[in-house]
Amino acid sequence: MKTAISALLIFSLLFHEGISLSNGIPSSACDKIILEQYNVNPTACSSNFIIKSSTSSYTINEPVTITISSTKPDTTFTGIYLLAQDRSSTKIGSWKTTDSLVESASCNGLMHKSKVEKTSIEAVWYPTVNVAEDITIKAIIIENDNMIYVNCYNVIITPR
Repeated sequence: MKTAISALLIFSLLFHEGISLSNGIPSSACDKIILEQYNVNPTACSSNFIIKSSTSSYTINEPVTITISSTKPDTTFTGIYLLAQDRSSTKIGSWKTTDSLVESASCNGLMHKSKVEKTSIEAVWYPTVNVAEDITIKAIIIENDNMIYVNCYNVIITPR
């Protein structure tokens, strides 16, 4: 019981009003926070979803559009967590979206605002630091309260 209350308190503090943590938070910590919120283990990867990037390479302050969508018209997802990280799992860049169902979140990414069923979302990533290595854009997709896909949907973009 103490663990559940502690996890809920930590989650509340981290995600309240989109408070952003420092770039040093490892990806695995963010994954754990999300999984604890739903109290499930990650689901085996599925071909029901896809992540696409508008480009295969990036340069400072040039936007990269990322789209997450279902591959089947009748398949939806209720949640998303989107982040960009370097090889050491440090969060890189900043995110913006005009999608009303997605907002900035802790762990320097984007997260769903509601559990409304979606077939796609679009977001823009801005590489804001001078990085000269491949960046992984990672999506954690929440199909429903019992099916969460972690480390299934990634796209790698290279520096120009």
